[in-house]
Amino acid sequence: MLERLAQSGFQVAAIDMAGHGDTDALPCGHTFADMVNLTARTLDALGVDRAVMVGHSLGGRMVAVFAATYPERVIHAVLMNAAVGHDFDELDVSPVNLATLPVRLTAAAADFAGDTPWQEPRKALRYLRELAGAVLSSASGLVNVALATKDPRPSTAATLDRMRHNLVPTTVIHTVWDLIVSFPNGAEAAKRTEGELVAVTGFHNWLVVHPIKAANVVIDALTINRVEADYAA
Repeated sequence: MLERLAQSGFQVAAIDMAGHGDTDALPCGHTFADMVNLTARTLDALGVDRAVMVGHSLGGRMVAVFAATYPERVIHAVLMNAAVGHDFDELDVSPVNLATLPVRLTAAAADFAGDTPWQEPRKALRYLRELAGAVLSSASGLVNVALATKDPRPSTAATLDRMRHNLVPTTVIHTVWDLIVSFPNGAEAAKRTEGELVAVTGFHNWLVVHPIKAANVVIDALTINRVEADYAA
């Protein structure tokens, strides 16, 4: 996906969030504010003043918070199956949320199975292998966010409203069969930000299985909105 975006003329920077990929977690957990701060410092180090910000799932929520915090640095926000909306306003380890964990895990397993390209065994095996590492990384990051108590977490509704108030151009890309972040959450994000909603067929991790398609959807959205490629990161 990143290669396709780069081939299209975008200058691409892929940032591993705290607790993800090769970036260590912060010692006592981290809030979305911490993740936004790390991203801003990374852009500073790269000499990037303004950028198109693209985030998937938990990364999409980080992009939303970044755009609400630093609207002047965001040329365009692209939220891909972002963990925002009414289902994610209480992201913690409360007894109520823990009680729903079996249901959520079952839905996640069904979602992963739906994404898996079973008709191509070698591709399916590669996807499952990559997914295993991604799930462990995302779970670690999610736990760190949930355990962090340094800063209150604003509701995603308030975050999305701030994006609209600050006139942040926004495109919401969401798959209609997502069982992890349901489609209504994407529709809500588009409505609150007054952004464009792009509905795509697939499940939550569709961009891993169809990276070229995902890149083309992003490119089309930015082209329609006349975003200059030279400024994109």
